[in-house]
Amino acid sequence: MNVLILLFSSFFNLIWLSPVTMEFEEKIAIQNIEAWVGTEKCTDNPAQKCIKKIPNAVILIKNGLIESISESSYVGWQGTNSEGYIVKDGLGLIATIGFFDIGTSIGLPSISGSDIMDLESTHSHGHSHKHTASSVSGIQEERGFGKENIDDFKPDASHVKLARRGGVALALIRGSGLNGVVCLSDNKQIPGYAEKCSDVQSISLPWEGGSKGKELWKKWKEDADFYINNSEKFSIGELHTLSLPFEELEVLFKAFKGEIPVFVSVSDAKAILDVIKIGKEWGMDLILQGVHEGWVVAEEIAESQYSVLIDSEANLLGGFDSMGATLKNSQIMTRYGVNVIFSAFSSHNLQRIRFKAGIAWANGLSEGDALAAITENPAAALRLDNYSGRIEKGMRADVALWTDHPFEYRGRLESLMVGGNWVDLKSRQDYLFEKYRELPVYK
Repeated sequence: MNVLILLFSSFFNLIWLSPVTMEFEEKIAIQNIEAWVGTEKCTDNPAQKCIKKIPNAVILIKNGLIESISESSYVGWQGTNSEGYIVKDGLGLIATIGFFDIGTSIGLPSISGSDIMDLESTHSHGHSHKHTASSVSGIQEERGFGKENIDDFKPDASHVKLARRGGVALALIRGSGLNGVVCLSDNKQIPGYAEKCSDVQSISLPWEGGSKGKELWKKWKEDADFYINNSEKFSIGELHTLSLPFEELEVLFKAFKGEIPVFVSVSDAKAILDVIKIGKEWGMDLILQGVHEGWVVAEEIAESQYSVLIDSEANLLGGFDSMGATLKNSQIMTRYGVNVIFSAFSSHNLQRIRFKAGIAWANGLSEGDALAAITENPAAALRLDNYSGRIEKGMRADVALWTDHPFEYRGRLESLMVGGNWVDLKSRQDYLFEKYRELPVYK
């Protein structure tokens, strides 16, 4: 009897523990594709980037990461092969890494005046709303630097699925607080929901230009340094109240020390140089946004090693600070070695980011540099270049399959994988189209 009890107990424990101890590997193979794995210096012109293409490639994916990428003449896999890979036959398709837009407030509630950086109204003008330091000593002015934008992110927003239609796999959620990266995936717990996929943070700071801009930043920096160096005394109420709440000063301390990237909108050449000067003096890690006259000071931007986030379509006068706007902006800055990044600068039109790259390509930027501007360059600017931006071993498995060139209208997205899982590309608009495709004839 004791032996039977022991055997039963052992069997029960094995069943109970097996779901915890056994590992399930998700293994996917994508075969028969032309893989655009990333970019490399062009052999005929090292100042430009060309796309590294592997014909008849096989991409192996395991547990959400790219396991390998290689050229193969073996095209015999059907369904599931002997090694357990679920096979996707992409005959005739082009594979790119999923695109990355870092200039959007996708999924955030649209509340007028709530954000320091109103991206969709300021990107074409290069400046943000005016924010001045309180002139009253001892008054704290709440600005929201300490909050996490990701906490306000609405993962089932209708434009999340629209963004996927343009091959966008990753987006930076920009607002008045700390920016966060989300994957536009299908959350396993709640189908159709995007989710946070990186702990990397950044922040957007206003810049009023000239002495006013420097005065405001200097005030914040002094208060942040003072608080960090005297935090214990503040905790027991021995020191006066500063211009911002303590949690916001902690974030600003990191921003001014270069511990997290800082987005700042500047447009004209003088403002660009002013921000670069103060950024280098303090050791900040800046991402310059707008930068309509970046081509004028391209050499200085390149020397600073700061990235720029621009609209490749910006060529119209939006104000006196953008008089030098030109479609050649990205080409000239790239020629000097500037890390150029494109954004759709929109929540509802994120899918157009591929056409932003195409427009720059049509205006002199190399094909490889255009691809890098929506893949490798944003990842590098956010210190995620070992995480995303290329189809190579160890990277996130964000793979877009295209019927033709993704920068052109004839190129259609056939499938999109985000984090190793294929996602649903149908949006609310598609369902509405089907619902009202056939309407009764009005008489």
